Amino acid sequence: MHYGQNLSSAMYVRADSAGEAFRFVPSVINDTVLTSEVFDTPNLKKYLERKLRAFFQPQMRMDGQVVGVEALARLWDDRLPGASKVAPVAYINRAGLLPFMTLALVEQVLDVSAGALMNCGQPLPVSINLQAEQLLDVSLLDAITRALEARGLVASGVTLEIVETGFHGDPDKLLRWLDSARAMGYRLSLDDFGTGESNFHRLVSYPVQEWKLAREIVNGVAACKIKAVLVRKLLEMGAELGLTTVVEGVDRMADLDWLCNAGYPDMVIQGYVVARPMPAGRLAGWLSGRMPAVTHD
Repeated sequence: MHYGQNLSSAMYVRADSAGEAFRFVPSVINDTVLTSEVFDTPNLKKYLERKLRAFFQPQMRMDGQVVGVEALARLWDDRLPGASKVAPVAYINRAGLLPFMTLALVEQVLDVSAGALMNCGQPLPVSINLQAEQLLDVSLLDAITRALEARGLVASGVTLEIVETGFHGDPDKLLRWLDSARAMGYRLSLDDFGTGESNFHRLVSYPVQEWKLAREIVNGVAACKIKAVLVRKLLEMGAELGLTTVVEGVDRMADLDWLCNAGYPDMVIQGYVVARPMPAGRLAGWLSGRMPAVTHD
């Protein structure tokens, strides 16, 4: 199909000019979980201040157009230039520092988006992960909004991805937070659909404009009949509901080819076939010549 051919052509051209994004070679990014370094809370906060970095994974529509990036929290590793570790969110949350880490990450992410506005004339759309329990904090939304306004950015360029890991708070309060965020112009996304508590009940309850199909059900879709049936039905459902569907975990060319032939040109893909997560400095080079799409309405 035409849009599938466009995407494949766009990607192979990019492979010639920036092959590291599309060849399956060992990455300099070492995404290992921090497990051995344990600190008391004051030292952990100082550690985060020094080491926390926003990494970015581009998202691409089936026509080859970059539509934005997902921001990921990483801890910089000085022992190996360019390397990082996945920020241990559960541990940081237990230490009471998740709000601090989130806002520090937001500041870095919005700086990158504002830089794109200065250099390209339009901001780079960004997605930021929020744990569902954070949505009970009214001050968080105000803080993000102030950070946006300070940089001349608008809420429509920010997608808030709702991550659920054992949420046990007040569901009515959470829904009021989500309604407020959407009324202010933020885009809302249900992350990792198909795993854990990110399920059909949440899809019905939350006022989201986007859902992200989890890596676990997408990776290997070309070789698994059960995954193929499931993903095809979810793509059909997303189209009927008017949702933006982001397909995560597209790490193999065979899976990309399958998705290209699925018949959903508005689908957005994210995975190693597009690019690995990268720091802001590398993102600027990667985006050169790949103008981001206009911010979502």
